[in-house]
Amino acid sequence: MAELNPFIFRAYDVRGKVGGDIRPDVFEPIGRAFATLVRRRGGHAVTLGMDNPLSSPPLKGALLAGVLAAGVGRGGLGVKH
Repeated sequence: MAELNPFIFRAYDVRGKVGGDIRPDVFEPIGRAFATLVRRRGGHAVTLGMDNPLSSPPLKGALLAGVLAAGVGRGGLGVKH
């Protein structure tokens, strides 16, 4: 599992240097954790977005993989992206 820097987490987003703290192998477990939290709180769907840098698509893909691995987006649960 990727080593997570706890200082990347803010109240409203994740911040850090792309390629250092912000990498796809870090975002996949974040996606799993987030989707697990959503499901435990009774949620059934998430919406994923991204900004314009070229680094965004692989990060979004890794987050999506984690969300799907945790069961959101399968069996009638939705993911919009």
